[in-house]
Amino acid sequence: MWMDLKIVLLSEESKSWMSCLTQLWEGPCLREGHQVVHSSSQLHPLHLRGSLGTGGHGCVTLPVWPDMSTIWNFSRTMASAAEEAQKGSPVVVGLLVVGNIVILLSGLALFAETVWVTADQYCVYPLMGVSGKDDVFAGAWIAIFCGFSFFVVASFGVGAALCHRRSMMLTYLVLMLIVYIFECASCITAYTHRDYMVSNPSLITKQMLTFYSADTDQGRELTRLWDRIMTEQECCGTSGPMDWVNFTSAFRAATPEVAFPWPPLCCRRTGNFIPLSEEGCRLGHIDYLFTKGCFEHISHAIDSYTWGISWFGFAILMWTLPVMLIAMYFYTTL
Repeated sequence: MWMDLKIVLLSEESKSWMSCLTQLWEGPCLREGHQVVHSSSQLHPLHLRGSLGTGGHGCVTLPVWPDMSTIWNFSRTMASAAEEAQKGSPVVVGLLVVGNIVILLSGLALFAETVWVTADQYCVYPLMGVSGKDDVFAGAWIAIFCGFSFFVVASFGVGAALCHRRSMMLTYLVLMLIVYIFECASCITAYTHRDYMVSNPSLITKQMLTFYSADTDQGRELTRLWDRIMTEQECCGTSGPMDWVNFTSAFRAATPEVAFPWPPLCCRRTGNFIPLSEEGCRLGHIDYLFTKGCFEHISHAIDSYTWGISWFGFAILMWTLPVMLIAMYFYTTL
């Protein structure tokens, strides 16, 4: 590439055109009667034109090699611009932004739902705690952390995708992988312990017979729990009133069968909480006795907690996995 320099020589004042060329090479010719005039047209950075003089007596055009540093800087600028243009497809960035927005909103929902689980609205924690299978609530506490972490990390991921920063995207991937692993643990823990509790009513029946009316701290706590459930749900025992008759229990040790074969709260009551007929209830008349078991209500409560923790958590994990894969691809293009 050449630089064309037009030099006008004044016949009266110029000593020689070679001396003027020498001065132009070293810098602008500043002698009296010489003036540098630049072309008004926009020129390429490597193709500059200049003219010198006040008259039109003569003209010399000299091809000159451009400065190598200029060529190098220009080439580097163009290469950098091309590389920047190739960084990250707008479609991939859009997918990452939308995917992470869904994750952060789902994280907030998971956080709120697991807070509800830990509040134990159905008050079944004593049943699970006495059996040592209360890790459904442990999964809920982990899910609280994961839900909030999903919100924070996904928000960071949106910024990383929009900023096209390699370091930010790597940080996002590492943090999201950690949260992903914890959420997997939460879902698996909640589901496996739920299955142990509700797959067979015999475990809950055994707890009821062992601790109802027992003179211990756990016994008093479970007695209050069963009294509340039987009163509110209008049920009796785990499978029905015959649970108190067919099996030995702490209640039977304290109350002979001839006195009352089942707890008095199994009796139907009026709006004033007075038994309709205590004698009819004691004899087992279906009009005065709750015949439905309480296991359905207990299993529904545990299932409600588990679905909120495990299945909703699994749904978030299934959405998060492809988003992470897209983020990994995007990271390789940065």
